[in-house]
Amino acid sequence: MSFSTALSGLNAATADLNVKSNNIANVNTTGFKQSRAEFGDVFAVSAFGTTSKTATGNGVVLQNVAQQFNQGNLEFTDNSLDLAISGEGFFALAPELGSGEVIYTRAGEFNVNKDGYIVSNEGWFLRTFPVDAAGNIAATSMTATGPIQLPPSVGAPESTTQLTVATNLPSNADPIATNAVALDPGTYTSGTPVTVTDFSTDTASFDVAGTTITLNADYGSVNGVLTAINGQLPAGYSATLDGSNNLIFTGPDENIPVVNNFDGDVDGGGAVVADFVTGAGSAGSAAVASQIIPIDPTDPESYSFSTSATIFDSLGNEHVLTTYYQKIAATADDGGTPVGDNQWQAAVYVDGADVVGGTAGTPFPLSTDIRVSFTPGGRLDTVDPSPLEVAFDADGVGGFEWASGADSQLVNISLAGSTQNSGPFNVGALTVNGFPTGRLTGVDVSDEGLIRATYSNGQAVPIGKIALGNFANPQALNKIGNTAWRETTDSGPVIAGEASTGSFGQVQAGALETSNVDLTKELVGLITAQRNFQANSKAIETNNAITQTIINLR
Repeated sequence: MSFSTALSGLNAATADLNVKSNNIANVNTTGFKQSRAEFGDVFAVSAFGTTSKTATGNGVVLQNVAQQFNQGNLEFTDNSLDLAISGEGFFALAPELGSGEVIYTRAGEFNVNKDGYIVSNEGWFLRTFPVDAAGNIAATSMTATGPIQLPPSVGAPESTTQLTVATNLPSNADPIATNAVALDPGTYTSGTPVTVTDFSTDTASFDVAGTTITLNADYGSVNGVLTAINGQLPAGYSATLDGSNNLIFTGPDENIPVVNNFDGDVDGGGAVVADFVTGAGSAGSAAVASQIIPIDPTDPESYSFSTSATIFDSLGNEHVLTTYYQKIAATADDGGTPVGDNQWQAAVYVDGADVVGGTAGTPFPLSTDIRVSFTPGGRLDTVDPSPLEVAFDADGVGGFEWASGADSQLVNISLAGSTQNSGPFNVGALTVNGFPTGRLTGVDVSDEGLIRATYSNGQAVPIGKIALGNFANPQALNKIGNTAWRETTDSGPVIAGEASTGSFGQVQAGALETSNVDLTKELVGLITAQRNFQANSKAIETNNAITQTIINLR
C-alpha cells in the first residue's frame, strides 16, 4: 500500500509540475488565465461510508485544474482594434458566419478580414449588438448579436441646409460709397452791360422766372442798380455783375434762369432804355448725394472684407460660398435719407461653374444687397432680408440650379453672433451641416464598447456595440484552446450585457490584457513541486529497501 501511496504523490507532483510549466509557457499569451492544481487526500471508506480511526490514508488525487480569472495587466498598443476588458466579462465570438455557436475569450487581438468583418487571430467573428443612429441597443440577449462588418462608405451624402457665419466687423473700417456732388446752379448772362443808373424819368422792367423787376429811380451807380434788382428777385435767385458790368443771374437749381419781357419804356414817356438783359444761359448740374456702391467681387475697392465656407449638395459635391462685407458710409443715400451709423452691406457669391447660367472663374451672385445693422454697443441688430435663404431647385424654376444636377435644397444663412467693435476682422464661428460621401479612415471604440466607423468626411457612425458575456461559475467553462472557452452546464447560462453596465467591466481600446501569470511565483512553485516529487521518490526508495530486507530474511 505504501508503494501506491508514494506513487500517487509522484503523480500529483508531476501534475503540479505540468500545470506550472503550462503557466510559465503562456506567460506572454494575451488573455491567458493561469491554472492551479487542486488536490485531495484518499481514504478507504467502508460500505457504511465510514473510515477506521486508525486509517492512515491511501495517497493523493488530482481533483481539479482550476483556472484563475483575476485581472491581468493592460498593455497599451497603437492598434485601435486591440481591445481589453478592465473588469469582469468575456468577448463573444462566432466561429463562422451564420453560426449560432458562441465562443468566449479575454484575448482582444482583433483585426479586419478581407470582407470587412472584425475577427480574432483565429478568424472567429466578434459579436456585437445592433445599434440605432444614436448608438443605442434594443436588446441585450446573446441571440440578438451577430458579426460586425465595417461599411466601405457612409452611404448617401447629406446636403447643407444651415450655414452660420459669425464675424467681427471692425468699427473703424473705412466706409465705402460714392462721393456727394454739390449743386452747380444754372446761370444767365446778359450780352449788354448796364450803363444807365438813373431810371427816374425813363422807367424799365423785365421778368426773371415770371417775376417782374422794375427800375424807376436814380440808383447813383451800377452797383445801386444791382442792389435794386436783387431786392426784387424771386427766392433762390441772385444777380451779380461781371467785369464788363454784364448782369449774371443765378438760379436755385441746375436749370437756366428764364429772363425775358424787357420793357425799356414802362411809363410811355417816349425815351427808351436800351435792352441790357438779353443774353444767353448756361445749364448747371443737380446736387447728387453719396450713393451706396453695389458689391463687386472682381473689384476689391467695392468691399471691405470677405470669408468663405464650403457647403454640399445632395450628390456630395463641394461648393465654396463667399460672403463679402462692405461698410456703408453714414451719409450714403438710402431712399432719400442717409443710411446712418453702424450699417453694413453683404453679398453671397459662388463660382459660376457651380450653377447653371454661370461662367467658370466668374463669381455668381446668390444673394446681394443684404443689409446688416449693429447697435451702438456693437451687437447684431437686424439682417435684411430675414430669414436669409438661398434656394436651389432641381429644374431651376424655384431658385438657382446646380450644374451638377443635384436635388433641390434650401440653405439658411445665419449671421447670429456677429459683432462690430474696434477689433480686427475675424471669423469667430463658422458652422455648416451636411457632408459628402466618405471613405473609411478608422475605427473608434468607446469605454462602453460602442464601435464607430470614422470617415474622411468627418462623420463617426455607430455600427455596433460589443457584446460581453459573464457566468456565475466561469471556472467551469470548457477550455478549447486559443485562450477561448465554451459554456457548460456547470458554468451556468451566459449573462449577456454591455460594457460599463452592471457587473461588466470597461472596454479599453488600444490595449491588450496580458497573461495573469506571476512568473516569480510560478518559478518558486516549480521548486516546491520538484521537492515534493523528490520526497515521494524517496518514500518509494525507502519502501523498496524495507521490502528487500524482508525478502532477504531466512
